[in-house]
Amino acid sequence: MDVFLHDLNQACSTHQLTIDDNTSLRYLDYAIIEQQMSMMAASMFWLDTLHDCNLDQSLPLPFDRYRLSDKHRTGRGISVSFDFCEDLSHDFLSYSLSSDITVEQLALASYYAFLFKLTNGESDLCIGMNTNGRYKEELKSVIGMFVNAIPLRCQPDPQWSFHQLIGHVKEMITSSLEYSYFPLQRILAQHLNATKPAFLETSFEFQSYATKNGKNEVLIGDTTLVVAPISLKIGKDDIMSKCDFVLIIQHDLDSNQLSCTINASLDLFDRKTVNMIAQRFHSILQQLFNVTHVQMKKPVYEFSLILPDQKVLMKSMNNTQVLFPSLTCIHQKFAGQVIKYPQKIAVELDDQSLTYSELLYYIQILSLNLLNKQRVTVGEIVCQCVERSLSVVIGMMAIEMIGAVYCPLSPQDPALRLGELVKQTESRLVLVHYLTQAKFNHDIMSLDIDRVFTDTDVGCHIDIDRLSSVMIASKNIAYIIFTSGSTGIPKAYHLPKHACIWNIYGPAEATVDCTFHILDMSIGIINIPIGHSLPHYRCLILDNFLQSVVISQQGELYVGGVGVFAGYLKRDDLTAKALIRIDDETFYRTGDLVRMDSNGLLHYQGRKDHQIKLHGQRIELGEIEQCLLKTSISACVVIKWDDDHLIAYVQSSNINEEQLRQHCQYHLPLHMIPSLFVLLEKLPLNANGKIDRKLLPAPQFASLTNIDQTDGIPLTSLEEHLQRIFGEAFHNESPNVNMTFGQLGGTSLDVIRALVLIRQEICTKVDVRLLFSNPSIRQLARIIEPQLVTLWSTNNSYWLKHLLGTPFYNSYLRLCGAKIECHTHIYTTLIDAPWLLEAGESSFIGEEVVLSSLSYQDQTYRLHRIRIGSYCSINTHSVLYEDVIIEDHVYVKPMSAITGVITTSKGKTFIKDRSLSLIHTVYQSTCLLCLLFIHGIILLLVYGVHSYCSTLLLPLPISLALAWLIWTLTSFCIALALLKFIVGRAKSGYYSINSYDYLHKLWLRQLIITSFHQALDFLPSYDAISSYILRWLGAHIEGNVKFAEFQQILRFPSNLLNIEGNVTTFGGANLASFKMTKQGLCFLDEIHLGSNANLGNWCTIMPATRLPPKVIVGSLTLITQKTFSAEGNCVLLGIPARDMPFVMPDDTSIFLVFLFRILGAQIASDVILPDIRCLTDPHLVNIGDHVRLNRNAVVQAHTFEQRILKLAPITIDDSTVLMSNTLILPGATLQGQNRILPWTLVMKNDQLPPNTNWSGVPAKQVI
Repeated sequence: MDVFLHDLNQACSTHQLTIDDNTSLRYLDYAIIEQQMSMMAASMFWLDTLHDCNLDQSLPLPFDRYRLSDKHRTGRGISVSFDFCEDLSHDFLSYSLSSDITVEQLALASYYAFLFKLTNGESDLCIGMNTNGRYKEELKSVIGMFVNAIPLRCQPDPQWSFHQLIGHVKEMITSSLEYSYFPLQRILAQHLNATKPAFLETSFEFQSYATKNGKNEVLIGDTTLVVAPISLKIGKDDIMSKCDFVLIIQHDLDSNQLSCTINASLDLFDRKTVNMIAQRFHSILQQLFNVTHVQMKKPVYEFSLILPDQKVLMKSMNNTQVLFPSLTCIHQKFAGQVIKYPQKIAVELDDQSLTYSELLYYIQILSLNLLNKQRVTVGEIVCQCVERSLSVVIGMMAIEMIGAVYCPLSPQDPALRLGELVKQTESRLVLVHYLTQAKFNHDIMSLDIDRVFTDTDVGCHIDIDRLSSVMIASKNIAYIIFTSGSTGIPKAYHLPKHACIWNIYGPAEATVDCTFHILDMSIGIINIPIGHSLPHYRCLILDNFLQSVVISQQGELYVGGVGVFAGYLKRDDLTAKALIRIDDETFYRTGDLVRMDSNGLLHYQGRKDHQIKLHGQRIELGEIEQCLLKTSISACVVIKWDDDHLIAYVQSSNINEEQLRQHCQYHLPLHMIPSLFVLLEKLPLNANGKIDRKLLPAPQFASLTNIDQTDGIPLTSLEEHLQRIFGEAFHNESPNVNMTFGQLGGTSLDVIRALVLIRQEICTKVDVRLLFSNPSIRQLARIIEPQLVTLWSTNNSYWLKHLLGTPFYNSYLRLCGAKIECHTHIYTTLIDAPWLLEAGESSFIGEEVVLSSLSYQDQTYRLHRIRIGSYCSINTHSVLYEDVIIEDHVYVKPMSAITGVITTSKGKTFIKDRSLSLIHTVYQSTCLLCLLFIHGIILLLVYGVHSYCSTLLLPLPISLALAWLIWTLTSFCIALALLKFIVGRAKSGYYSINSYDYLHKLWLRQLIITSFHQALDFLPSYDAISSYILRWLGAHIEGNVKFAEFQQILRFPSNLLNIEGNVTTFGGANLASFKMTKQGLCFLDEIHLGSNANLGNWCTIMPATRLPPKVIVGSLTLITQKTFSAEGNCVLLGIPARDMPFVMPDDTSIFLVFLFRILGAQIASDVILPDIRCLTDPHLVNIGDHVRLNRNAVVQAHTFEQRILKLAPITIDDSTVLMSNTLILPGATLQGQNRILPWTLVMKNDQLPPNTNWSGVPAKQVI
């Protein structure tokens, strides 16, 4: 612009141009010359200057926001200016003259000194600067675009004085300007990896100008033109800004004064931050030039950016001196609390608690034992390894009370590590309890805390004088705690007894806590500070040169004060590195990076070294690396990945991941075992031969899921359920069931979230201790499964049976976690785990169908999912066990045992619509309400009788007995009346399950019998009155007919029952009320029983059955319409029934079942029995360890042969499982590890070899 104005002014004043086209150089000529000139020297200079420079990395300025992409930047900036005062300008210019350095070079050196401090000691400062490009004299009079941006790289040594920095900058800028003609594009072309020239974002400008020389004025005639500066303003305070940060030094040659302008992007900085930066630059200039030249000799790192008001704030942060109370030792403080509040609760754990006086009593007993029997002296180290319990507090306080040094050990650590820690402390005594005693070998003396109390008489005298004679001072060491050690050896540090007890922030070496902050929960807080210093603590934030950093700048936290530890146990080398003297006070170098905000609050930023904090645990990665190096590997490095995982990179070819994991499990605590081990042939190295962590490959987390599990064990339903829960809580799609929760990346909050879901969906008895003691999904599943043995429907069956076959029952199952689709008909409550049940649309599950999700094998419980497709029919008394997947349109016959995958054998059968209309639902609801009303009336009647008896002053037992009798007889009569007059007679034929006839004749009949079943059981077994009642209800029954269970016979429509004389039914014999056909219809027809027929235990007779005379139906036998015996006098056995090759005498009754309470049986440990009916003759039964009997499994040690009772003992050896609906007959011996599948009959005197499976009627071995 100066060239243009000069030419314009000359032309206007002389009316002619002075330029000679033949001699003057034009811009076009310059462009051609530039293309032809040699650039070799300039290219070599810039290549050497920018060697190893990261051109696309911006300087770490104190940004307030993350950088946006160019397309999202607003381009808005702020401009802040200040004038050098007269004295500062004079000193600045005087130094320039005396030191033979230009003002521009001195300004640039000052800027570098400021950037060094502003970036917290950045030693590679590369910024941008625009040059005019007129590097030759003849170019100074040519108009054209000669401007070129160049990088100015300064690598200051922190130990340099400012004078030395000036010399370096002078040499650097002189060389750079010499080769400033080298185009920026060609500089960048030398660095292909540099995607963006980030150095241009932080730049420097120097402007020297004169306002009174008239150069900016042009006179044209009588008019004067004045050049106005280009304005970048877009508002009152805002400007256009394409760069992050620009510092401009202006020199007014007329007044010989200096000023400074800072332009900064509002996309990155707040306005107050830019103003603060300007103040700090002004402060640096005053430190450099407003004092004696002694300042010039100070190292650059000693200059400070801290402003006066900030110094006051930082000093006030450490005004923490308060007056300590006279009692300074923790046990003395505790004794004071005992005197004040002897009966208040001191400690509480679950359902256990101790008052202060009780706690003191136990502490004194243990203290005296340690003094008198164990001979522990003051200052001696005593370790304690005790699970979470009240004993932890008792042991700790007892050790403190006798002046010993308390050293806690984690019960979760492996035994080898615990032994090494005890050895390091040279402790001769470890306090334990029964859960941890086995972790220590006989070389280490241990004392069971609980045994001390049990061996001490309750009324024993407490020798107070002996305890009082122990001399303890506050300077004595109180406790030793181990932290992770970078050398592979855990570090033990000890702290004095006067340490304050707080629960906030701090390293372990500063008594765990040294700062605190009180949160206001009503205010949303994103970044929670670690707060202020605690009383008698001092916190300093220093840079790498032990200089205080400014507010908002990151630095290392140094902690001083009363709680600073005395040093590492027998590690003077580590103590010397960790403790430092500042102003005659000892400070601990924490290694934590923090910053202070404008309110004086500290904010945690991270770690300075390779120590990390993972899930609340402090970990030295070096300790893990040293542990791994004790194997056959040659090199390794461990890193923290995504705040969730430890990843170990291992250089080896002769070891696998599992071997490395097992090695770590033997030597490291759980939280230090890496989640993944990445095996590499060679670890990447940098130019210095060190491991380059940036080049390590990203870990593949597939092994943390179940995609590539090496054990090959299929997941149980419970494991799948837990896997889904932990996947949701840990944000891991499919977590590996064998990996610990820590290895999966779970935090303590994640585990708590998973615990809540487990309690909601699986089991309420699971607590945090159970989770941490079984820290993998598979381990947790195996410990939870025994708690699920109590079958779900045990306490629910009576009232739930009222809802069978209604939409209300389906809704209830859904609330329990089952996935039940629309129009599904369920008539059973025999469901182990409804949350594992899935039933498709319009499926039918008949009465007494067992849905058994629970199994037991190899002393391990398993839960399995049962999936039933759509339009399926599961007939009465069938058993579905373990993993069941039934596809759509599958038909299951009565009394079937189903496991595994069941497919449709032929084409799909058309299933009649099973959906219930609103009218049907209203009908069912009305029936339920009417029954409820009837029961209410009966109860009012009974209450009236009881009240009347009370007025007669009858004894209470007689009054209650009479009331019960009235209730039973009334209910019995009402039930029969409802069956006779409301339900009425049924017709043979096919019923749609959603028809009125089905609901009224079949569903309502079952509902009435269920609702009044206690009253109907009033009728004794084999009572002749049963036949009279059935005849009244419409049945055709001849003489001398005996029923073991009247209620079971009553469930079948009475008018369709035809029984000839001398028929006997035994316990569990069932007349099926209907049969579900393949077309989805209920088939109902007459049942005819010939004379002298015997129905054995738990046999089932289907509709349309006709039995000839003198037929014996064996136990667990299914009789259908297709069962045919041309002649009587036969035995039918099996599912379905078939003739047996033997004939029983006419007067024989083969199986008579009596139900007894469990009494006299020889039963070993860990045995599960389903109900009191499972053992009919307990005094003849011998059951081994770990035996399981499922629902309706019966052990019967008697038979009736030719009307003679015969008894024989039954032996069931260890780990045998009897599944649902199995029967063991007298004399049988199951030799152990046997598995009896559903609907299996073990015959008399059968000898079942160990480790075998059996199925069928009679039982046959399953290979």
